[in-house]
Amino acid sequence: ASAYVVVETTDNATTNGTNLIAAYAAAKALTPHGQALGADNRAVVLVPPGKYDLGTGQLEMDTEYVDVAGLSSLRENQHIYGTSNGFGTGVLRQTADDVKIENLFVELMNTGLTEVNYDNDQDPAAYFPDTALGNTVVRNCVFKGDDSAPYFGWATRFGTDYAGHYEDCTGGNESFGGGDDANGTFTNCKGGDYSFG
Repeated sequence: ASAYVVVETTDNATTNGTNLIAAYAAAKALTPHGQALGADNRAVVLVPPGKYDLGTGQLEMDTEYVDVAGLSSLRENQHIYGTSNGFGTGVLRQTADDVKIENLFVELMNTGLTEVNYDNDQDPAAYFPDTALGNTVVRNCVFKGDDSAPYFGWATRFGTDYAGHYEDCTGGNESFGGGDDANGTFTNCKGGDYSFG
């Protein structure tokens, strides 16, 4: 129990979204086995099946060695969604490098923005990594944005190098390095037009 936090779920997606962010904050403070977090001493946020509405907020993975994993291997069962909060944001925003993300369906809903169009690495996205994160592992995830003009946001951040390890992941147009590079390892991943660098 000292190594994980389970998100408390209800029948209300907005409450679940709040609880997800709270669970991540709690996991950051864990000391598994009485030791500081490290590459071999990780904390995990366990996400039960359910809908998690973050609204204009975002789940910001900003702490090394704190992972987020859906409890069901049917990734659509853990549906995390929101509109982000404009440019430079995402539904799942990641600044920490050594983290693992698994069994999630992350969706950017209509942001109302009309300027998103192939030219800005600050465009909102369902998955918004801060930069090339070579120690990141993402498995069995779906990232969904908007694949039709005027593109209110992307499935994965546009114009950024994807340098981590990605396995059994799905994105939309311009995913996983679209507009930049895909220098990571990709196993059984799928993207729309102009994906993978």
